[in-house]
Amino acid sequence: MTRHILFGFAYLTITLSLSLAQTPSGWDVPAATLCVDVHVQRDPDHPDLGVFVKIPDGGLLPGKHPVPEARDAQGKPLESLIVGYHPADGLGVLFARPADGDTARIYIRGSATPPPKPDNPRLIPSVLYFTKNGNASLETAKRMAKEYPPAQGAFFSTWSCIGSMVNPFGSDDDFSSWYVGCILLEKPEKIYFATVSDEGSEFWIDGKLIHSWPGIHTRDGGAKGQRGDHVELSAGLHRIDYYHFEARGKQEAQLTWRRKGVTEGPVPELVTGFARSGEGSIRRIALKDGRVCAVIKGNTEPNGYFWTGDQPLSLFTLNYTGLDHTEPALSVAWEFEKNKRISEPIIEWLVSGDPDLVTPTVTLAVSNAHGVARTSTRLVCPWTPPQGW
Repeated sequence: MTRHILFGFAYLTITLSLSLAQTPSGWDVPAATLCVDVHVQRDPDHPDLGVFVKIPDGGLLPGKHPVPEARDAQGKPLESLIVGYHPADGLGVLFARPADGDTARIYIRGSATPPPKPDNPRLIPSVLYFTKNGNASLETAKRMAKEYPPAQGAFFSTWSCIGSMVNPFGSDDDFSSWYVGCILLEKPEKIYFATVSDEGSEFWIDGKLIHSWPGIHTRDGGAKGQRGDHVELSAGLHRIDYYHFEARGKQEAQLTWRRKGVTEGPVPELVTGFARSGEGSIRRIALKDGRVCAVIKGNTEPNGYFWTGDQPLSLFTLNYTGLDHTEPALSVAWEFEKNKRISEPIIEWLVSGDPDLVTPTVTLAVSNAHGVARTSTRLVCPWTPPQGW
């Protein structure tokens, strides 16, 4: 028995030594199994808005719950938080802009349990749009903001404003949405904010409820700005959370305002000029075991539509970024359903069916001397054109 225990201890020691020896040089977080090199492509409009990057998953990220840790080029920790996660979509990370240089690294380890929510996080994303199909209600929308990681089961992306006439990530019926964004004021202002929506909506500013318009209704009762209130705001950054749900029929969500000195018309204008988070672009995705992967582009931007009988055809041009093609023995292939495999850097792909109902996937497989790494993503059409286009 004693020999068995000693042998087990010796084997464990050897295993740990080999594991540590396999950690790549410059890998600052030994527990992480994946590292993403990020270039700050655009600076945030305010330091508290951080830099946003969306890291693809679709089978690539480790564990049930991927946990990110941001570092600067010198390996020093950067404040960061998860702002969204969906296994079929990606991991949204917001990190503080590095003080020196334009590069950062996001290390990711896998966890069986969700990571704890940071205490009093300073960083705020602006503007992000989340939608979740099923069980449409304001309660479902608000739950996305309360949980951590936020918006579990929702698809998301950066957005230009707080408002949309469609659900760009799924069916236009039976969905809930959450927008989060910030405005930056140069001086104190008293501003009238209002919501125009079909169906229910409500919005909060700096954690305070400003107006709620719940229930099943059309836009008519708020089309002239009736559903809102005046808000006294100090100079500086102000967070806005807007919640909306759509049950059936037409869909609309708009946060509007009327500022002092603006000629008042019958309808207030859409809130514009949001202060924005910085934008990070992925330069490289490396796994600890030496494999690499890339980022799929073009999956949410169909080039055009055609109609054949009763079904539309959507044309996608797919490409990828984030690979160093000087690496020896590197190969990339697109993998589709029914064993279709195409080894081209750019491909055009037609998808048949209503974009609200059909969500085909594409897989990008990257091979090098260390093996194959795959990531899968949906091909998403944000809207369906009228028949005959």
